[in-house]
Amino acid sequence: SRAAQLFEQAGMAYRRHLGAADPWALDCAYQAGHAYAQAGKPDKALPQLRYYVLNAAPLAERDADEAAKVMESRFVIAQLLASTGEIEPAIAELRAVRPLFTATYGPESAQVRNLDKQAARLQSAPRT
Repeated sequence: SRAAQLFEQAGMAYRRHLGAADPWALDCAYQAGHAYAQAGKPDKALPQLRYYVLNAAPLAERDADEAAKVMESRFVIAQLLASTGEIEPAIAELRAVRPLFTATYGPESAQVRNLDKQAARLQSAPRT
């Protein structure tokens, strides 16, 4: 949690001084978001990951490593949404990221099968 807070604070400073799409600002949001997710704090993780995904999209179009980080972050976003009971948005995110997984790993890959299993599990989950 402490590392996530430091990344978040550094990221805000980078955004103020270097701009929203600066690679350092983006990396801080990525690191903070994933650290918060691992610490079980979806309320803190989601804004960081959404910021990262939104602002890293132009970089991801021309950088395979950045594209992989965006794809991974979107999968984590879906998991976080599901963990907070936001089932429909989680399913929508899984559906949106599936073509990226398919293009990267292949339609019969373990990654795509895992994504499909998660989407099916969420679709069959009782709604409250």
